[in-house]
Amino acid sequence: MVGEFIRRRRQELDLSRTDMMRAMGYKSIMSLADVELGRVGVPFKRIYQYADVLRLPRTTSFAS
Repeated sequence: MVGEFIRRRRQELDLSRTDMMRAMGYKSIMSLADVELGRVGVPFKRIYQYADVLRLPRTTSFAS
């Protein structure tokens, strides 16, 4: 699942949800938690932000 991948990668980089939330410009930690828990998908407009913050190539697929 995409959310699990994002959570594992965030943890590999030793980023808290708060760190990532701030880097991504989310106003609520629940927005990020919802993605990690699979409640919502990665918003299309934020795909490059996720790749950049998680230090992944922008060609990484976040499709489930």
